[in-house]
Amino acid sequence: MNAGFLPRWQSKWMLVPRLVAALPLLILGAKHFVDPDHFENILVASRLPMVNVTLLAAPTTECAAGLLLFIGLMGRVGGLLGVATMAPAIYSTVIINGMDNEAAQNLGLSEVPFVPPLPVPVIVLLCSLLVMIVGPGGCSVDGAMRKVPAPLASEPGEGPPKKPLTD
Repeated sequence: MNAGFLPRWQSKWMLVPRLVAALPLLILGAKHFVDPDHFENILVASRLPMVNVTLLAAPTTECAAGLLLFIGLMGRVGGLLGVATMAPAIYSTVIINGMDNEAAQNLGLSEVPFVPPLPVPVIVLLCSLLVMIVGPGGCSVDGAMRKVPAPLASEPGEGPPKKPLTD
């Protein structure tokens, strides 16, 4: 069985979008764990709800998505988690890039928090979406666990070779 609709030889190339999505997810998720104050400033500046819940849920989801995509285990689930974390990241990036220092100070922040350029979350979202639709590919744990079907016999009555009868 192949990964989604791609022939088996093409499915090896799904390693590229998996890694393109996994590495930023792992790096940004770890950064959000290590520096929660900066991440909280991003959440406040973008006016996302439930900041206290998101401070723990978003980095956990980012790291889980990155790890699943990196090794290719439950790749479609990792892709779904990647899409789920990058959609609000794109929203936050657009809001914060259009913000000036005066607007940030009105929200109680000293300055506009730094966010990665807009192409980063967009590319991660698109690669995660591709993995979610197509599958993780042949170079993955999921691909290694797939069973290869046994070759079919060339003639209808032909089967495995029979042992000679001996007395």
